[in-house]
Amino acid sequence: MWPVGVAAKGNEGVVRKVAQTPYAIGYSELTCAVRNRLFYGSVANQSGRFIQANLASVTTAAASVADQMPENFRVSITNAPGEAAYPISSFTWMLIPSVITNSAKRNAIVQFLQWA
Repeated sequence: MWPVGVAAKGNEGVVRKVAQTPYAIGYSELTCAVRNRLFYGSVANQSGRFIQANLASVTTAAASVADQMPENFRVSITNAPGEAAYPISSFTWMLIPSVITNSAKRNAIVQFLQWA
C-alpha cells in the first residue's frame, strides 16, 4: 500500500521535507527548486512531449493565452497547448491599489515591483 503523503508548509517546507526524506517526491514552484538546486524531472505536456520546467517552457505556456487575455484576467495556462509548453504552469498575481496617496508607500511599492 502506498503512503498518503506528508504535509509541509509552503515551498520551503516542502523542500526541507523532501531533502530529509530518502526517495521522496514533492512539488514546489520553479524558482524555489532552482534556488535550492533541486533535481527535477520532465513532465508530459498536451503534445505528448516531456518538457522540463525552465523560463522558456513556462513563458511558452503563458504566451499561449497572451493574444486572448480576457478583461478579467481569468485564464489558466495549466496544460497549455504547444510542443514546448511546460504543463504545470500558472500565473502569480499581485493585488495593488490603483491609487496610493502616501508617496513614500507608493514609491516603495513601485521599487518592489520593479525588483520583482
